[in-house]
Amino acid sequence: MIDEIITKESALSLYNEIHNNKNINLFKSQFYENQEILYSLINTICPPNYIYGNNWAAESIKFFTIKKDDSWRPMAVPNIKHALMFMYNSINIADSYLNELYSKNERLQGKTRHSESPIIGRNGMISSTLYDGITNNDVNTEDEKAVGYIGYNNTNKFFKDSKLQRFRLESVYPYVLQIDISKFFENVYTHLLAQINIDVICESKNKIFLDKYLKWLDEYNQKINDNHTKGIIQGPISSKISAELFQIYLDQLIVRVIKDNKLDVDFTRYVDDYRFYAKKYSDLDLMKNIITKIFRSYELSINESKTKIYKGFELQNQSYLMNYSKLKYLINKNNIHKRLSFNDYLILRDNIILMLDRKELPTIKSVLTLLNKNISKDNISFYDNEIVYSFVTFLIKLSYVKPILSDRIYKLIQIIIDKVSSDYKKKLLNLLLNEIDYVEKNFSGTDLEIWHFYLISNAGNSKNVIDAFDKYKHQNHNELNVLVLTVLLKQGNTESNNFIEKEILKHILPNCKNWISQSKWWLPIAKLWIVNKRDVDINIRSLFFTKKNNIFWERLGIIEFLMENV
Repeated sequence: MIDEIITKESALSLYNEIHNNKNINLFKSQFYENQEILYSLINTICPPNYIYGNNWAAESIKFFTIKKDDSWRPMAVPNIKHALMFMYNSINIADSYLNELYSKNERLQGKTRHSESPIIGRNGMISSTLYDGITNNDVNTEDEKAVGYIGYNNTNKFFKDSKLQRFRLESVYPYVLQIDISKFFENVYTHLLAQINIDVICESKNKIFLDKYLKWLDEYNQKINDNHTKGIIQGPISSKISAELFQIYLDQLIVRVIKDNKLDVDFTRYVDDYRFYAKKYSDLDLMKNIITKIFRSYELSINESKTKIYKGFELQNQSYLMNYSKLKYLINKNNIHKRLSFNDYLILRDNIILMLDRKELPTIKSVLTLLNKNISKDNISFYDNEIVYSFVTFLIKLSYVKPILSDRIYKLIQIIIDKVSSDYKKKLLNLLLNEIDYVEKNFSGTDLEIWHFYLISNAGNSKNVIDAFDKYKHQNHNELNVLVLTVLLKQGNTESNNFIEKEILKHILPNCKNWISQSKWWLPIAKLWIVNKRDVDINIRSLFFTKKNNIFWERLGIIEFLMENV
């Protein structure tokens, strides 16, 4: 939804509007070195009464992703005002500092030479990719454009250059120390950003503005996280840039201590996951103790269960689809049409199960992505509905077994549903509706839950959505997930949209209007405004327009502005 209204055009229009129109009643700003920074929201914008502090804090929208080891990782979506404030400030700091920091020279020889972290990645400012393993060897990686600072001036060589840089640092060192920080995002204090020694990470002339930006990031990360100082929410690009700037600072401290101890050691880092290389085991044993002390001084600790020193090479987390010769039809470069027979289906199913047993998740991701691509282009088709039904049940089970695959699985099911007849589509939708109870009992609050309801909404009609919502509400009497409500809203589904609107209205009481836009409810309200094309209850309209029919910036008028400028 956010990507639909935050386009390059609308974002640029908003940037120019903020920069040029000082009558926008939303942000407070200051200038440093002739550059503007939005440092807070105006005083009349206040947080929900259940968020501590009478200031510009906001309630984050919380959910979980499920990791490779089936543990749950806390994630969150920031408030739209704060996200756009971050965008504005980061565009300004990019010109004066970040672009230089991630120039090719710095990436190869300077302060970012040890970092393999994807800063913005391939999916843009808001819906940035989530960290969970390096999947650069997925499908057609070199054909994808880099976005942001990782790609050496937006070339498409970011994967190749990043890998070659890692190999340079690994060099001929036979010994490897593997370390990662234990629950980094959950444990890091936001104040550490404000305490970064600017001289360590910046040699440019714009130190004052960078220093103010880092101090602002300290407060910003508190405000988007229910006003907490401990922990940085995971998910938004702002958290990735915040974490990366702090870890670049740690990298420089590590470089200094290696030099001071005259150690023949080098290292690479992917987010908070470190690899140190040396010719002597003893150097890495010493390095482990040094790193432990450095982290401890910032209230961070290493994950002992993942720490090890070994001799040899690290097996890269990548796709090995080429090892499965019976599936090579998936790499269909000549657009040759293939009808999937029962035997083909058995081979596909058995090979995915084999990949699962071998823990080759990147390979399964490649298979799911290629199936999606080929089915959508009609390069692969099913002629037997019974095979289709069996395959969809298999895919749903696969998402239950390995929830980390759920995004690709549900996207594939969506494509399959789009290709079947309307009668069989109903059968598949009934299958999804019947699975809601199991999903709610086992995956409530996770991205799998969100994907399940998204698919029902996207593939179904108003009746399907109302049935899904009734089942959902029966399982969740007290606390509704606003992300579920958001994905159930769909343009054209007037009946179900109005049904959900009544639920939303229960939360917009007269005394809530001044702070509802700072609560988690901003997202479904904004989605309703978009899909209903502004045809909403007057109480909801009052969050977007004033009584004089002007954009209500203090509330959710920013959504209206973006819609007008897409």
